[in-house]
Amino acid sequence: MAKQKSERRCPAGTVALGVDETVETAYQIVGGRVQIEWKWDTWENFYLQSPFVFGALECIERAKSTIRVQANEDTVLRPLSAEELSNPEDPELAASVLQSLTLFLKQIVQEKYFGLALSESEKMYRAFETYVKKADKQRAIDCYSRFVTGFPTSPFIDRMLHYIQDISLGKDLVVEIPENDEDAFLSILTQATDADPLQNLSLLKKFEERFPNSAHYERIIDMIIGEYDKLGDEYQLNHYLRKFIYTYPSSSTADQKLLMLISVQRKSGEPSWYENGLRFLLLYPESELIGTVRKFMGIDR
Repeated sequence: MAKQKSERRCPAGTVALGVDETVETAYQIVGGRVQIEWKWDTWENFYLQSPFVFGALECIERAKSTIRVQANEDTVLRPLSAEELSNPEDPELAASVLQSLTLFLKQIVQEKYFGLALSESEKMYRAFETYVKKADKQRAIDCYSRFVTGFPTSPFIDRMLHYIQDISLGKDLVVEIPENDEDAFLSILTQATDADPLQNLSLLKKFEERFPNSAHYERIIDMIIGEYDKLGDEYQLNHYLRKFIYTYPSSSTADQKLLMLISVQRKSGEPSWYENGLRFLLLYPESELIGTVRKFMGIDR
């Protein structure tokens, strides 16, 4: 009997399996939910939860993955070896593996069937639309350049050009997020990338505008602050740090945000930094950061 491996815990946003990875271990979802993103941009993503299995066939065949699997929420995965998949002793596991393989096959047939009905220009335009919806400006531009070269007389060019002009003028792309805050939050965790703060801000500010009463609002404002910090935008940092501090004064990170605001204001020469320093001393006398504030104010040398 194969030795039972320990469960793998994946916080929201964790990539459990990447495209083109050689799959040595398959996983059964014990709790939580993951998004399956195909290698091909025009194929639709979908979600899996317990008790589905991913990577089964690739694990048995020692093949490379054609999917990217990312946790949309805190997720627990049970590792499965090729031996366990080939000779499952648990009838429930056998049923889950079969059900999962059937689902993946159904998705592949569906995508290939619809794909056959599309011309090459339609496939590329569909990919372009995907980049626009994700606010992925650079890939949208690259796709447009290839499209114009390959299909110079296509009627899609005028529509694509409209978006490219918006990008050139510095306008935000039309960002689409789901209609409820829970799915919208998970979508943002999935789409956010370290490489493009502006793309992330487009998604985050759409959420900020649409779901001001969401339980995830504090996290969204925190993420917006992080993106503006990457960009070094002191004006926006000043605004969002104030918003966070006054909206969530009891947050576990409120003292960090106030110190960050003080630092930004000192750097820009804004005199109110000293007043905020006094506020820090009054509100967070037990904070580990108080020594830094006291040095800023000249109390400690």
